[in-house]
Amino acid sequence: DFPSGFGHLSVKAINKILPHWTPGLTYDKACEKAEYDFKAEGEKIRVKKLELIKHAENDGKSPISNPIVRRSTSQTIKVVNALIQQYTSPIAINIELAREMAKSADERKRIANEQSENRNNNEGIKNYIKKDLNKSQPGGIDIQKVKLFREQRGLCMYSGVHIKEEDLLKDGYVEIDHIVPYSVSFNDSYKNKVLVLAAENQQKGNRLPLEYLDGQKKEQFICNVNRIYERNFEKKARLLKLEITQEDRQNFIDRNLNDTRYATKLIANMFKKYLQFSDAPNFKDDDGANRSRVLSVNGTMTSFIRSRFGFNKIREAGDTHHALDAIVVGCTTQSYISQISRHYKKLENGQRKHDMEAGKFIDFGTGEVLEHQEYIQRGLDKRQVSHKLKKDLDKQHFDSEFSPLKNVNATIFRENVENLITKSQGLHDCAEDKIFVSRKPTRKVSGQAHKDTVYGKVKVENHNGKFDSTKRFKTTKLQALKLNKNKDKIEGYSDTIFAKSDQILHKALIDKLIEYNGDAEKAFKKPFFKPIIDKKGNKIEDGNLVKSVKCIESTNLNLELRGGLAANGDMIRIDVFKIGDKLTPDNDAVKKDLGYYFVPIYVYDTVKKELPNKAVVAKKPYEEWKEMKETDFLFSLYPNDLVYMENKGKKGHFYYNGADISSGTIGLLSHDRSQLKSDGKDWDGRIGLKTLQTIKKCEVDVLGKITSIKAKQVRQTFDKKSSLV
Repeated sequence: DFPSGFGHLSVKAINKILPHWTPGLTYDKACEKAEYDFKAEGEKIRVKKLELIKHAENDGKSPISNPIVRRSTSQTIKVVNALIQQYTSPIAINIELAREMAKSADERKRIANEQSENRNNNEGIKNYIKKDLNKSQPGGIDIQKVKLFREQRGLCMYSGVHIKEEDLLKDGYVEIDHIVPYSVSFNDSYKNKVLVLAAENQQKGNRLPLEYLDGQKKEQFICNVNRIYERNFEKKARLLKLEITQEDRQNFIDRNLNDTRYATKLIANMFKKYLQFSDAPNFKDDDGANRSRVLSVNGTMTSFIRSRFGFNKIREAGDTHHALDAIVVGCTTQSYISQISRHYKKLENGQRKHDMEAGKFIDFGTGEVLEHQEYIQRGLDKRQVSHKLKKDLDKQHFDSEFSPLKNVNATIFRENVENLITKSQGLHDCAEDKIFVSRKPTRKVSGQAHKDTVYGKVKVENHNGKFDSTKRFKTTKLQALKLNKNKDKIEGYSDTIFAKSDQILHKALIDKLIEYNGDAEKAFKKPFFKPIIDKKGNKIEDGNLVKSVKCIESTNLNLELRGGLAANGDMIRIDVFKIGDKLTPDNDAVKKDLGYYFVPIYVYDTVKKELPNKAVVAKKPYEEWKEMKETDFLFSLYPNDLVYMENKGKKGHFYYNGADISSGTIGLLSHDRSQLKSDGKDWDGRIGLKTLQTIKKCEVDVLGKITSIKAKQVRQTFDKKSSLV
């Protein structure tokens, strides 16, 4: 053994590392270029397929304590192993994890609240733009301009001149500028943006504010920054940055290209240490050096590339946006980013030529197409900084020059990707050239055994004073009250002991509802007071304020708790049965019973001696539900189980998404959770189970391959040790 301070490398390893260990390159980077992990503890045996405990948790010696990270790592291993099984070992892997990965529940809740608050703020700004700035369809740029205008107290950040609010959205008046140039930082976040007069933005070019400004203008700028951003230290630091060094430039790229979070590093290191890659002698950087086989891509960079291609990531359109992300992540390489960086540096320095549009120069004020000489004479090359012009010209240049695929320009690449995403959305016909979103069923037994609220019991009249377990008292706001058809009673209230014992209040409520034709929202919009009346029934004055009354509510499957009734807790699955497979009855009494049924299984049922056998009958109390036979059992459905369904023109594969015992319906989702359609109209996915033509349970693997389950299913019971939450 060598003494301390000496390396332990074989001659083979040294010969592979030395060619990459050029001046200015550190040992760890040279090791990476040679495809070695300089931190590795001894030689690792590379495998074709990975295992969670063995490779991610170091044979159990380094268990992953964060359950979200452990689950995501496990799913990643399953997907990669499945890809290798179907294709072969990869040449390289690019990774981007969701931004919320490895964050605590409190952090995710805080982020969700901030996003909600931001959406509400944006809606308020949209309304302001429509009403006060007379723009009927404001876009994202418009919203950012208003935000920055308010944040900067109406000042142009560079000149200190007051911006005219009425001209804020006028084309060519003001622009949003990146404080640290985009070509250097790749930072398109709100924290790297300011609102400035268009001429200031054009003159600043590819420089920092303090590199651009001088003299009194510079001093005024520093004063304004300190005053406006006194507590916004991050933005203040960017605005007052003195210079961009070569080290800054490299750090910006490294920070934006590489994701250094715990979860991403864990998965990336697992691939680097243990995964066997395919031979790729031509897998090199622009300088001829071997490229790293594993790249952890920062979300900022994928967002940047996505926007450059014009891909609109609309989450409401469904989960296929994750596939779009995966395609973009696959395009993200060091050489590609460097190529785009050079493009943006030229753009910001004003070196772009307007003749990119085939010699046409447009005056966006008049719409005229001008010759180059006239365009210069009008001074448009200096003062016209139309956002539309920049965007159009930039898009043309980008489309003609930049694509992550050889021999395919960006326009064709974008069209191919958009066509793939579009045709994969909504109902799916299982075509192999479409994306199918694979989901993991939720089979965990957890949740509430009963709801928190305990309601009062309701006695059944003329029934020996017994309580009705299908009815309970519920406090109801006056705005939710309803008159019956005869308009002489309030549904759920008039027959209660509370109404009968207080006829004055009862009559006053009915009279008020009749006055407003049964519209409780209007009737009780203003505060309602119980009237005080004299012996003749005339009102003397207002009495106590009344906001709500106790009404009877019909409900199924209540649990007796602390002398009252509580609604059943979480439904964990439904058991599906079918009556009539082998029957051809002649009488209508039997025919009406044919069809599919479901028995709801709740958390509380998991600790009972036997599973319930009563199936839901729509709009009927529990006592009238239908008893099922075990021989008629088909299968169980948990949330995210895949089914194939046919019924009256609706057919396809859907994910099960819960059931409603009052209506006897089940909820279905498209594979990508985009809006379902039926006969050209939006459909909420609710459908009655009993009258379906066909429903079959299916399985989908991690790569989206679907198979129907044909084997006879056995109704599964629960471990009696299941705990209730």
